[in-house]
Amino acid sequence: MAPMGISISINDVSKKFGERTALRKVSANAASGRVLVVTGQNGTGKSTLLKVVAGLIRPSTGEVRYSDGTSTRDAARFRDRIGFISPELALYEELTALDNLAFFAGLKGVQDPVAAGEALLKRVGLLDRADDPLGSFSSGMKQRVKFCFSLVNDPDVWLIDEPTANLDDPGKELAYSLISERRGRSAIIIATNEKEEVPLGDEAVILGK
Repeated sequence: MAPMGISISINDVSKKFGERTALRKVSANAASGRVLVVTGQNGTGKSTLLKVVAGLIRPSTGEVRYSDGTSTRDAARFRDRIGFISPELALYEELTALDNLAFFAGLKGVQDPVAAGEALLKRVGLLDRADDPLGSFSSGMKQRVKFCFSLVNDPDVWLIDEPTANLDDPGKELAYSLISERRGRSAIIIATNEKEEVPLGDEAVILGK
């Protein structure tokens, strides 16, 4: 963990893909120890906003700035301190669950990638499947591994797109439990269509109003 928390300022962010406007002038703030929920109807740009905040795509207008108390920069400078989970996230199906996590943990500079992967797989109830190819997992099990992927670097910023996608009721409870555990440690932004998930946030931004 970094010694200081992070705050995120989203300022008038818009995104166009060609002639299509995917996101229109969104402003919000997130900070360590708090949860921001982004909600709205399909097509209002929730997933696009999280990708902009993660630094995966650039906004057409506006900006996202990260501050850790000592400097203020864009997301690219804080990439190793960000965890991101999305239904679009694709891990390596031919690798085992543990090999996937250890590989990505190594890329993010985690000191003991295997131990970090094992601890997270144990937390989500999949340690007994650690050495099985990810391609043999059900969609719900893959979603649990994606949670592990997003947490493997113990992130200061946790971006969660559709947290309960493909999860059954026990899986949903696990997701909510993980969010509860980290809410005092990370700046968390959740994008969701589910009304029952809006109360997970300390505040909410409704897109498309």
